[in-house]
Amino acid sequence: MEIYEHLTAQQCFEVVAYDPHVEAAFVEKNLAVAINNADLILVLTDHSAFREMDSTTFENMNQKKYPRHKKHS
Repeated sequence: MEIYEHLTAQQCFEVVAYDPHVEAAFVEKNLAVAINNADLILVLTDHSAFREMDSTTFENMNQKKYPRHKKHS
């Protein structure tokens, strides 16, 4: 919860939390909803539900391609 609070305090991210074992008002109950159009997912637990994910779990993430920054010499 500390990480969630820290990220939401930054006010420059839309933060969605998902944990099938946590009952809290800010926790999304549906994994598909939680990761829909996400740019980044942080998995900070070792619940078996997360170990069983495969690539199809992440199909609805944001698929934007950002240009790579060129290294300056």
